[in-house]
Amino acid sequence: MANNPQFQRLSPEDRQLVRQRLREWNAKTPQEKETIRDREEILQSLSPDQRKNARTLFFEYRDLPPGRRQAVTVAFRHLRDLPPDQRQGFLDSQRVREQFSPHERGILEGLNKLLPGSHPPDANDPEE
Repeated sequence: MANNPQFQRLSPEDRQLVRQRLREWNAKTPQEKETIRDREEILQSLSPDQRKNARTLFFEYRDLPPGRRQAVTVAFRHLRDLPPDQRQGFLDSQRVREQFSPHERGILEGLNKLLPGSHPPDANDPEE
């Protein structure tokens, strides 16, 4: 970084922030790095509207009480691990209806739409 002109043009505060983030990245386990890369790959595959929806869902998720966030996280991990054709059945299950509020189910529904293989058909696609 010391020889990188772009880095040198940053303010001292921004250079310190870059260094801190690099230290944090280097401290992560290979599994944590892989998870971050996977998430980034998913985000890059989303359309601008889907990214906007993802940001909205994140804020809704973040505003849940910690215990409910944990429950939604567990359900989302299960949903993510299911084949795409089984995800809606999980979301419609009595277990999910009983365990989650309508708002929480809405968050899970929105997350489901962002998962690979769950993209709705493009209405402009003549093959659909």
